[in-house]
Amino acid sequence: SKKRIFLEKSSTFATGTTTKLNPSNIPKIMKAQVENKKLRTCFWLVNLLHMHKDGLKLSEINRKFIEEIDLSQGMPLIKTTFQNYKNAIQDLLGIEISCDRRTMRYRIDYESNNELTKWMLNSFSVGRLVQEQQDVCDRILLEPTPAGMEYFCTAVESIRKRTSLLLKYQKFADEQPYTCHIDPYALKMDKGRWYIIARKDKKDRLQAFAFDRIKNLEIMEGESFGFDIPFVPATYFSDSIGLYTTPSAETVKIRVYGNTYNYLHTKPLHHSQRERLVMGSATGDIDSCVWEFTLKVCTSIDLQAELLRWGAGVEVIAPQWLRDNICQKLKDACGRYE
Repeated sequence: SKKRIFLEKSSTFATGTTTKLNPSNIPKIMKAQVENKKLRTCFWLVNLLHMHKDGLKLSEINRKFIEEIDLSQGMPLIKTTFQNYKNAIQDLLGIEISCDRRTMRYRIDYESNNELTKWMLNSFSVGRLVQEQQDVCDRILLEPTPAGMEYFCTAVESIRKRTSLLLKYQKFADEQPYTCHIDPYALKMDKGRWYIIARKDKKDRLQAFAFDRIKNLEIMEGESFGFDIPFVPATYFSDSIGLYTTPSAETVKIRVYGNTYNYLHTKPLHHSQRERLVMGSATGDIDSCVWEFTLKVCTSIDLQAELLRWGAGVEVIAPQWLRDNICQKLKDACGRYE
């Protein structure tokens, strides 16, 4: 680990062996170690409060903190130091921690934090849990990190500074990559992949570029851009499932059979989803139940793929063209096995 490397270098310097550590670098190394400890303490505090939604008093936080010997050295956080960490969490991570003056409990202010922050909180929580439980880490299976994530910070910086990017990109269907200029408008995750939503070569439309197909991404210093195309990310994708926003949204009705309902009820296909039971009893045998779902959604290939995914558990009722389309795809699939 980085901590282990630092200790080994310090020990080498202290014992005067042939591997030397430049004394002029010691203040920098000590500063880096302090800053690393500060960041780890911030993450620890965020994770602790995330696990205690009702909040904790400072005395309760300190009881937990003292147990983290590598962070606390057995010493509690005094109130001013805690306030410094609280401010650092706001500045570094954008997570607001509030205090209820009646109970003196500190809690994460979820109402003030956006969806990105909530996603980050859950990631922190899972990441720290896996890190702490090394003895069972081989029994906690995660999805592989998507390729191309080394360019994520570059993309975020480009959006923040409104500086154009030089993109080297290779589509799945292409034998060779191509290079172009893009102006990034947003980042979006879909089905485990991250995408840059960007304007390519100053064209009057936006398109998506997957991180796992990026061969290189560089900030073009001095090449600034403005958000000239009207674009509010949440509104832009409000009618879509996935990345595609065409064709325009229309009313889709599907029947959902048996236990498939539990999956699509607890994780809706779309925020417009409305449900009603059309056959059977909600308190009876679920296998004999049929529900009707109504959605106002873009009928893209992403929606069609999602409907096909559920096989016989889902039947498209309307529009007719979509029903015919799904029916033909299922027939084609069956034909592969004949």
